[in-house]
Amino acid sequence: AHHFLRCMILSLLVFSDVRQWEYISYCLSQLTFTEKGLKKLIDNFKMFEHALCEDSVLNHFRSVIAKCKKFAKPDLKACIEEFEEKVSKVHEEKKEQEATARNAEAHKQKIDSLDKILLAKEAGQNDRNSADGDTSCMITVLI
Repeated sequence: AHHFLRCMILSLLVFSDVRQWEYISYCLSQLTFTEKGLKKLIDNFKMFEHALCEDSVLNHFRSVIAKCKKFAKPDLKACIEEFEEKVSKVHEEKKEQEATARNAEAHKQKIDSLDKILLAKEAGQNDRNSADGDTSCMITVLI
């Protein structure tokens, strides 16, 4: 059973597709965790923390946590609550990182658009200037 759990956790690390994370975290939420299984999940947190940026994955892990809280001994409850806080904190951090990345990309696109407009404007002025220069040369030659 613990080997299966380890394989599921490893799958969250191996797959980069959000859909796969959702499926795997859903499967995890359907399992009944023993104290040993829960400790394995907590110990391998680094292997799946990246997937916690997704709300659906977070909700599946919250479901696991809620089930574990129901049947946990008092000494384990503190560990579960600490794990719950860690999961929520990482989720918030990942969401903030995503928002920052989106804002940076939007800003970059605005800057790129402004650069294109400025280049087009400069090119238009250069064309006009060179056209004016050609005319003045022609006038000079004609006189």
